[in-house]
Amino acid sequence: MKLISMQAPYRISFLLLVIATTLLFLPSSRAQFLDQGALTGTIQDQSGAVIPNAQVTLTNTDTSLKLTGKADNNGVYVFSPIKIGRYSLTVTAPGFQQTTQQNISITLGQRANVSVTLQPGSVDQTVTVTEAPPLLQSQDSSSGQTLTSQEINDTPLNGRNTIYLVQLTPGSVPSNGSRARGNGDFNANGLRAE
Repeated sequence: MKLISMQAPYRISFLLLVIATTLLFLPSSRAQFLDQGALTGTIQDQSGAVIPNAQVTLTNTDTSLKLTGKADNNGVYVFSPIKIGRYSLTVTAPGFQQTTQQNISITLGQRANVSVTLQPGSVDQTVTVTEAPPLLQSQDSSSGQTLTSQEINDTPLNGRNTIYLVQLTPGSVPSNGSRARGNGDFNANGLRAE
């Protein structure tokens, strides 16, 4: 049995082909995470004690997609990554009323914290909270803003350059460096445009 070996020029060409193919597909794999966020929180009772292993169901109210999970031994649940959109969160545990938190909005790159307090009672009793919860993003210190298409259309923009919208978001200011010649450059959170 004779083994066929590749000559050096063919090995280099093959290696370059593999690297080029890998680099070609990297941007598309990164783009899959650009429209996602996360939801986490703690399940607790009225006294503030955590409720471990509570059943948690997250429902996208726009698409009716349901995700189910359980809180861990510390009462913490995590849904990550999830698509941006509007959600409702339903929590059940033995000895407690079923509780549903509605009007949860997940925006681009957001890691929202929605904690749920369960009331004692039987499982057939239901508590529904319709007021939107205060979405705290305590896991990191980033700031941001999501604009709707209506807000973009109604905002007067110089030359319809949407980059100018970034200058309206928290943490950004127009750049006054060498590149700031009216083309929308901005400094964000202390980082310079240059």
